[in-house]
Amino acid sequence: MMVPPQNEESVSVLEFRPLAEAAQVPSHSTQGRQVESVMDPLYVLDYLTALLLFIFTLPILVLSLLWVAAVDGGNPFFTQIRVGLHGRPYRIFKIRSMRHDQHRPTRFCAHGDERILPGGNLLRKTRIDELPQLFNVLKGDMALVGPRPEQPEFVAEFVKEIPRYNERLKVKPGITGLAQVTQGYVDSLDGTRIKVEFDLMFIRERSLALWFRIVISTIRVIVFRHGAR
Repeated sequence: MMVPPQNEESVSVLEFRPLAEAAQVPSHSTQGRQVESVMDPLYVLDYLTALLLFIFTLPILVLSLLWVAAVDGGNPFFTQIRVGLHGRPYRIFKIRSMRHDQHRPTRFCAHGDERILPGGNLLRKTRIDELPQLFNVLKGDMALVGPRPEQPEFVAEFVKEIPRYNERLKVKPGITGLAQVTQGYVDSLDGTRIKVEFDLMFIRERSLALWFRIVISTIRVIVFRHGAR
């Protein structure tokens, strides 16, 4: 079974201590309900679903990795540090859809971005490039459904600019989420403010029914190829 490489340089949690501290919302907050038990029913459902998806989509994953390697050479995996539960950093895995070494600049992907590989738009529109994140779910870094994780540089800015942004860090980040299926891709501060409101709504109303609603909506988004760049 092919899994993403894990020999990247280690990252010190101490570098992200301000983010971890920012995630500590007082226990009396009704908007920032803390959900972290490993036996949480939704996290168990996330794990089991991710395991099945990983098994059934493995041929697609392998073919996509071979395509990227043939088109651009180098490592077909894209790895990057993202901020997870309680502000803890972790390394996210994706299929590389942009040219080698072009993921390093910290900026949003724009429409018609010249960095995107031939076939990269298809990988992004169908969310095939997100498949390696199933491995992140199996590792326990992510959930299948939750707020999308951001890079530390963005989080540091958003915590200062957007009220209650740190409450997003009370749950594990997800591969898909309420903001993604409702709002789609955003690349601005104003768009992120709206996204945060959806994320907080998800945390506040987190339930099995909402989980299934988001998963079904995600399938529709993938089929109609809406919201990705």
